Amino acid sequence: MTLAVFVLLNRIDLPIGDITDLLTTADGGDKLRVVDWSVDHTKPYTAWASLIGFTLFMVAAFGTDQDLTQRMLTCRTPGKATWAVILSNLLGWPVVLLFLVVGLLLWVEEQVHGPILPDLPEQSDRAVFLRFILRDMPMGLRGLMVAGLFAAAMSSLDSVLNALASSTVADWLRPLRARRGLPRRTADEETRLTRGIIAIWAVLLACFAIGAAFWQSASGQTLIDFALGVMVFAYAGLLGVFATGLLTNRGSPASAAAALAAGLLVVVAIEPAVWRLWMGEEIKPLAFPWRMTVASAVAFLICLSGRSQTQSSPTSKTTAPTS
Repeated sequence: MTLAVFVLLNRIDLPIGDITDLLTTADGGDKLRVVDWSVDHTKPYTAWASLIGFTLFMVAAFGTDQDLTQRMLTCRTPGKATWAVILSNLLGWPVVLLFLVVGLLLWVEEQVHGPILPDLPEQSDRAVFLRFILRDMPMGLRGLMVAGLFAAAMSSLDSVLNALASSTVADWLRPLRARRGLPRRTADEETRLTRGIIAIWAVLLACFAIGAAFWQSASGQTLIDFALGVMVFAYAGLLGVFATGLLTNRGSPASAAAALAAGLLVVVAIEPAVWRLWMGEEIKPLAFPWRMTVASAVAFLICLSGRSQTQSSPTSKTTAPTS
């Protein structure tokens, strides 16, 4: 990505001051503006949406997502796991900044020299960087960047498949086998079973990805907005249950299940496409950070309604001395 910045700067061939002027006077607004203090509930990246919605989103991601928690479980102590999370975020900041710089320079490149690969039909913002790689990157560097894109995709995909397979085996199949009174599988048997489950999950994820591609095209959202919005469907209910267990001594299996279902249903109910059906066009739908906030709050309240099994009931307190 660093090399892509140098290639873009060389191709644009303008002083940094002129590039900055183009970015600050763009038709869509100042592209170098870092903080948006507006209170518009339809914007996903305002300061308030970040402080509230994205904070909840990150708590759900690092606190409930098996894809991330399995990495923390490899640390020797909770303290080292905490530092691993902190350092991974800090190291991610310059990477995100680098991607943002590339995106800004790609926009400037199109303003100066016109669309990248204009002969291709249906020029799409989603493919600008890939088309830049095909057109302007040197041959060897072109292959290296494509390999890097595949490596980045695989580094996320393999951890997701591993998380799904381990959760399926540990949380579903082992308890089911134990309830039936069957002996636990040997390590070799469980390894073969896990490989088969990974293959099944891979097929299911591929089918979901194909459906999500059509969904995203129909929604008109950008890829990043769509991807984060899809994650809210699972995170809202999980966060409500997680917060109940972390902050209170309430909750029960029944209320946790109800909270998970409620979080999903609330997100569906306020999804932009559904929102327009029952609210009309007059009231604009909530951006995904606010959908996360509303749905997780509802899930939290529902999970609170259950009485924890560790709580002593009034009857047990009165009968304990005589038992």
